[in-house]
Amino acid sequence: MNINLFWEKIFNKNLEFYRFGIISITLIIVSCLGGVIVGIGAMNNLFHLSLLVTTTMATLVAILAVFPVRWILNIGSIALITDLSLIVYYSLLT
Repeated sequence: MNINLFWEKIFNKNLEFYRFGIISITLIIVSCLGGVIVGIGAMNNLFHLSLLVTTTMATLVAILAVFPVRWILNIGSIALITDLSLIVYYSLLT
């Protein structure tokens, strides 16, 4: 399944109508999870910290540069998957 069709199906083909809601929720989730991961232990591992900063800043750049909503959702999803995998790593292995 095409990822763009996935977002169109979820938001009923009204992605631009929900732009500000999507942006605000994405911003809150990605930023807060990034802070939690740094607090859990990403500060001690340079690779994890750079991976976290790269995905979080890519999401913020997409929002500030007024990318299409599909791009913001795709980049935010990558950041969310990275954040959740690092949370699982730090909660189970350390």
